[in-house]
Amino acid sequence: MAPQRRFKAKHDLLLLDEVNTISPYFARNKEQAWKTVAENLNKIPDQMFGPDNLLDGVACKNRVEILVKAFRSEDVRNVVKSGTEEQYGDIEKLLTNISAAALDWETQRKSRAALKKQEQAKRDTELEEANKAVEAAGEVGIVEQVEVTDEELVAMGAMDPAELNNANGQREDDDNGRKIPTRLQKRKTSPKLSEAETVVSLISQESAKTQRIREMELESSARIRKMEIDNEKEIEAQKEMKDKELQMQKQLKEMELQVKKEVDLKALENDRLRIAAEERKWEAMLACMKK
Repeated sequence: MAPQRRFKAKHDLLLLDEVNTISPYFARNKEQAWKTVAENLNKIPDQMFGPDNLLDGVACKNRVEILVKAFRSEDVRNVVKSGTEEQYGDIEKLLTNISAAALDWETQRKSRAALKKQEQAKRDTELEEANKAVEAAGEVGIVEQVEVTDEELVAMGAMDPAELNNANGQREDDDNGRKIPTRLQKRKTSPKLSEAETVVSLISQESAKTQRIREMELESSARIRKMEIDNEKEIEAQKEMKDKELQMQKQLKEMELQVKKEVDLKALENDRLRIAAEERKWEAMLACMKK
């Protein structure tokens, strides 16, 4: 079991600087990004917790989440221990960027989840409508006009047998070449007669809906990818701004050191001149005393 880690200001500052550089919130593989943060920090064990207490990605992520929460509640100084005013200032600057990145990522995550939910609801609705169409096609048959013989009418109960005998006598009289009449009967054909056509139609409709859903998924993926690319560009721009800011801070510190050096040199020169004047004064006094 690894010994307990007690983060101090110097540890938090190194951790936040690494997270601000790598920006794991917008990485494609976030787990690997946090792991990289830990690996980079473990390369400087003398500044962290030593070679026997190396960090992992989960520990880095958990600590950053604690710091971001403290930053948003303006409680950083109670969470970060043993820090100087300069360290606290640097930590708050880094947390400003990291908190904003975490918030952007959370907003995008919720947007993607909402979009997926809407698409799933739409697919469920279309599937339900298709099922209703199948049920309706099974309940409603097709009414058509067909020819039936008298025997079929008797079998169906639509004609009296006595009428059939009369009709047969009439047929004997009509054997001279006259066409034996048939009767037109409207009846409801079985839905099974059009079942194959219905299935083919439904399959075609479902295929079109599936294709549309795929197109929507591709469009959604393209929008999400565009958002990721825009975020990557924004992160790159932030990094460039950070580099410029660090460069300006470095130049400012160099200028401050140069000014301080010049002031110190001027002070030394003034002290030298004052001492030289004192020496001349004492020499003149000694010369007067000798006379």
